[in-house]
Amino acid sequence: MSSRSHESKVVMKQDGRAVFDFVRSRGRDDPCPQPVIGFHATRDEKNRALIKLVAGEFFSLAEGQSGQGQALPPLTALALCLMLLLASCAKRSEVSKADESNKAGESKPTRVLRVCADPNNLPFSNERLEGFENKIAELVAREMNASVSYIWWARRRGFIRNELKTGQCDCVIGVPASSELALTTAPYYRSSYVFVYRKDSHLRIHSFDDPALRHLRIGIQMISDDNAYTPPAYALAERHIAENVRGYMIYGDYSQPNASAQIINAVAAGDIDVAIVWGPLAGFFAKRQTVPLEIVPVSPQVDKPSLPFFYDISMGVRRGDSAFRDELENIIERKRADIEKILDEYGVPRP
Repeated sequence: MSSRSHESKVVMKQDGRAVFDFVRSRGRDDPCPQPVIGFHATRDEKNRALIKLVAGEFFSLAEGQSGQGQALPPLTALALCLMLLLASCAKRSEVSKADESNKAGESKPTRVLRVCADPNNLPFSNERLEGFENKIAELVAREMNASVSYIWWARRRGFIRNELKTGQCDCVIGVPASSELALTTAPYYRSSYVFVYRKDSHLRIHSFDDPALRHLRIGIQMISDDNAYTPPAYALAERHIAENVRGYMIYGDYSQPNASAQIINAVAAGDIDVAIVWGPLAGFFAKRQTVPLEIVPVSPQVDKPSLPFFYDISMGVRRGDSAFRDELENIIERKRADIEKILDEYGVPRP
């Protein structure tokens, strides 16, 4: 029989040679040593104590000190101790797994943030979650200890009526703060329409009153198939600038990815000289062109008598859901710096 001086192993010897060494630690995350052939020292202090206890019991049984009055055969003593060890390990393993399960249950989100979003509308959102509104939704959900679930719907007329108001989703990440279709939070960013032109054109346009606009090829956005127009179209019409204006659908060919980039692509390709575009869209797609483009916010921000070129953007919830609106506002306030960082990464111009 080997000496008991080494507390991390118990070796049974027969005919002067070691035949069984049952102590091994599987690692810090394993609550129990594993029987193996060959010597391995444990690093787990709890395992070490358990092994020491079992080892002591083994020698007691083998030497007749267990209170039974007689010594057991060594192999029988070892078998009994091994059963004790495995039973203890099984209990510890069950407790450990239960603790891990409880921890996992505590950290798993129990809420779901249902977001209405367009599946093909970069830089705002898409079904691959590449838009800045996708990133902001993820940030908000983390603060709520929630997961995000999207209700996909093309951002067209009836978007809020068909999804938000009917209860299909809980919020829209980006709506005008002045919208009457939703209960809106305090704004989390402000952007404006911008002039976009090639840097090598040497243009210096920042106002609708610039005389150059009368002879340049101008691109503007149209909102829908019924030829509704954006504010820049009305500003140009007020100045009787129409013959040199070309319209681009704000959503473009929806069967193609990044369809709304068409107007920025046209500037880069030289098909038009200047585009007047909503800032977030311009900032995102201008950075992805092979030629440098200039982005200049429209000035002044309001055209006479009362045509604004800038808009505050908020999150929108169902009207009457003021508690949820207030929760979102608190998150916006706490995470404002993180939201600003996301907007910067997507090149959103903010006057």
